[in-house]
Amino acid sequence: MKVYTQTDDLSIKNAVVTIGVFDGLHRGHQSLLELLRSKTIEERGESVVITFWPHPRKVLGQADKNFLLLTTIEEKKHLLENWGIDHLLILPFTKEFAELNSREFILEILVKKIGMKYLVIGDDHRFGHDREGGSEILSEMGRQYGFQFTSLKSCIDKQSRISSSLIRSALRASDLEEANKLLGFPYFMFGDVIEGNQLGRKIGFRTANIACCSDNKQIPEEGVYVVKVDIGNEQFGGMLNIGTRPTVDHTMKKSIEVHIFDTTRDLYGKRLKVSFLHRLRDEMKFKNTDELRLQLEMDRENALAILGLPAYQGIKKPLKD
Repeated sequence: MKVYTQTDDLSIKNAVVTIGVFDGLHRGHQSLLELLRSKTIEERGESVVITFWPHPRKVLGQADKNFLLLTTIEEKKHLLENWGIDHLLILPFTKEFAELNSREFILEILVKKIGMKYLVIGDDHRFGHDREGGSEILSEMGRQYGFQFTSLKSCIDKQSRISSSLIRSALRASDLEEANKLLGFPYFMFGDVIEGNQLGRKIGFRTANIACCSDNKQIPEEGVYVVKVDIGNEQFGGMLNIGTRPTVDHTMKKSIEVHIFDTTRDLYGKRLKVSFLHRLRDEMKFKNTDELRLQLEMDRENALAILGLPAYQGIKKPLKD
């Protein structure tokens, strides 16, 4: 997948285009990408996803203080590349850019810069200043400039349109199962392993402390989770704690720590992908570290059962190579 942050010197054959913020790349977005892929084959062209960074709601002051993103730009690239997209154009979103009306956007960017031959959009998609652009303008300009377009009906779950906002709400309500169902895959984050205070290894549960790659990332609520951890091309099971570690830490500083099954390698400085599969329990405060260790042993057995792995017997092979 080729990635661009400007529209100069693009060379795309029979561009089949879709446009959106695509925060989370949930099931609704995935349906749009499926249509994009089929139209690209029909048109014997190349697929183009246009997205925006930063998030328009942030730039336009439409986001409240609790507004966080499901996917960072790095995570969005990762997801789209896995979909086999040919070209990703990340347009810098500014207040000046937001002033473009729909006709200017279609002509100057989609037609002249990208050479669009086909456009795929959701049935609720509007674009241009004040979102005035819709099917009427697209039909008129398509006849004039030689492109076609089609729209896809919104993806519905429980009589509600699947949206990034619904998924954020589910995560804030600690409903990981609902969030993952709406996404169509386990919610995940990229993060770098940083040095911790090494308290975990003293009670037999060595952990990797993770620094989230973005302050704007929506992190699941405090608690203990069953996770899968990608380290390079290897994948391991694990359990992860988000919280303040009240039994061993009195600073009340929130941390993210993952105990990875079946490996003792040094991970400092490594970039991990952590996928959240199941929420085991709330974070708890114990009387002492012995009680904490007993609970962690139970958590490990529960996590291994959910992952379909045998009971703990020491170091084993990764889930995949």
